[in-house]
Amino acid sequence: AGVWEEEIKDVLAEGPDDFIRKPFREEDVLNALREHLGIKYRYAQDEREGQTVAPTDSIRATVKPDSFDELPPELINEIAEAALSLDVDRLDGLVLEVRGVNPVVADTMSRLLKQYEFEALLEALQVREEGA
Repeated sequence: AGVWEEEIKDVLAEGPDDFIRKPFREEDVLNALREHLGIKYRYAQDEREGQTVAPTDSIRATVKPDSFDELPPELINEIAEAALSLDVDRLDGLVLEVRGVNPVVADTMSRLLKQYEFEALLEALQVREEGA
């Protein structure tokens, strides 16, 4: 960690305003733009509760507790392993398998993966496992 901090200091000394590590999350980029450029964002209203939600929050909200109920346990385990290891290529392949069982869940998984929301995917799997 110390080496990374020194490298970041060296990079920032060259003139950039900020540094975001990969894999970056959309909200990190948006927050940096807001901080350095003074950009203001308008978010959609959550129709169910009338609350303002960020784009990543609305994606997480699409994952329902029973979303993964139709998937075989072996496939769920593969998804969990790939998500834990942040293996995007493997997860992309697994989305194709899920699409054959439940296209709606596959679309949700795809949106989560595009936003690097591995945690939300794992949370959905945990909810399903606890409910089983």
